[in-house]
Amino acid sequence: MEKRPSTKVVLPVSLFRCIAPLAMMGRIIRAVEEAQSGKTRMQRLADRVAGGFVPLVILLALLTFGVNWLADFSVGVAVSRAIAVLVIACPCAMGLATPTAVLVATGTAALDGILVRDAAALEAAGQVDVVLLDKTGTLTTGMPVVKEVVDEAIGPATLDDNEVLRLAASAEQFSQHPLAKAIVAKAKERGLTLSDPDSYESRAGLGVTARMEGRTIRVGSTAFLSDAGIDTEAVRE
Repeated sequence: MEKRPSTKVVLPVSLFRCIAPLAMMGRIIRAVEEAQSGKTRMQRLADRVAGGFVPLVILLALLTFGVNWLADFSVGVAVSRAIAVLVIACPCAMGLATPTAVLVATGTAALDGILVRDAAALEAAGQVDVVLLDKTGTLTTGMPVVKEVVDEAIGPATLDDNEVLRLAASAEQFSQHPLAKAIVAKAKERGLTLSDPDSYESRAGLGVTARMEGRTIRVGSTAFLSDAGIDTEAVRE
């Protein structure tokens, strides 16, 4: 049998970039739909009660009709009162209140970026007192910021906090590390002018060393600074 040549289909990378968000959106929509179609414990209880409540209401309506008819009221009056019993005691509110609440709650949460995969989990969340999170990225934006600059003198020269920040940001301005970007952003926020280093060396996961303005600037972890003979005990806390 003659073998047919295989056909390879090459899709552009841009197409995958378009498909990936759509696939993720589809999974989010399915998760919300599953949560909205699920039943909470209270809803299952309401369904069981409504299952026995409906025959009881019908029986009460028939009893109302019979009592009014036997009391020599007209058929029209007896029917209207029986209908009144059906309308007032209708179990529809009991059966619809919980699923409507779940529908609104999961939909509103999804608009705020909170996905609820199970209606029962949403119901159980009302009894939660303490929430433990396994990583900071769950609550934070993942963008570190500089909150304080401590100008602790560990050498012969004493610098103010702006000068410390300016030198650190000048050394870190070419680094892609999130902490380096935070230092540079803080310096720009204060309107500090950065200097271009004459030489620059980056060691992944440790820090950077830059030579500028006639001095050597090192920014990094305590281990990185200790290897360079810098005593960081004064600022360790």
